[in-house]
Amino acid sequence: MLEQNTFNKKHLFMLVGFLIISFIFIFGVIIFNIFFIQKIPTSQPKIDKNNYQELFTITGIVRTSGLTQEEKKLFKLTDGSYQVTELDQNKYAIGGLFLEGDMDFASYINVCVAVTGTIDPRWVEAIIHNSTLQGRYTYDRFAMNVTHMATLGLEYCTYTLPGQELFTGENKTLTGTILTFSRPAPDIAYDYVLITSHPNTLESEEVILVPQNYQILSAINEGVGQKITVSGTMQQGYAESQYLHVTRVTNVK
Repeated sequence: MLEQNTFNKKHLFMLVGFLIISFIFIFGVIIFNIFFIQKIPTSQPKIDKNNYQELFTITGIVRTSGLTQEEKKLFKLTDGSYQVTELDQNKYAIGGLFLEGDMDFASYINVCVAVTGTIDPRWVEAIIHNSTLQGRYTYDRFAMNVTHMATLGLEYCTYTLPGQELFTGENKTLTGTILTFSRPAPDIAYDYVLITSHPNTLESEEVILVPQNYQILSAINEGVGQKITVSGTMQQGYAESQYLHVTRVTNVK
């Protein structure tokens, strides 16, 4: 009988110990969640139906919007010709913002800016319905009523070449005049075109340029409107188009 009591007490102590350890573990997880996980700061602008009228500032590069006239009308945009994009995806959960207001946005094209404003109230529907307005996808973008815009150095903006794959293709070196290109769609990063000329003919060729990285982007920006030589590989792009994945820029004149 003594041995049986000893056996029962031993198992009772083990059960109590297990329950205590389990309680401590669960309590620790709860405390960790309350005092650590929920306090991790986020720089992502919180845009929802309740705070869309609050001023906020976002950093990116001004590009053409890529919207058709039909889309501009459908999205209730006054202008809709420009957007701020190339946002830091570690901070922002949107692809960009269409720019609305009385500012001369064209003068900021291809420029890194800090733009301040509020979400256009007509776009609350898009916020609620996951980037859908009037039944049409808004390219993961909203419209911003701009109140202020400040020019920054290009190093303050994030530039990421679409896709992380290794690029292989026909190597080309081309010389011509570089111009700003109007995007065929808001999320297609065709922002530069090289107009090449052939010395022995009157023919010219337009080649879309997509910079490999920030350094190449900076060099191309400096060469807009000038004669420039670029090298890279030809790639298959949007709607069966081709573009030059630029890895080198020389002879800017």
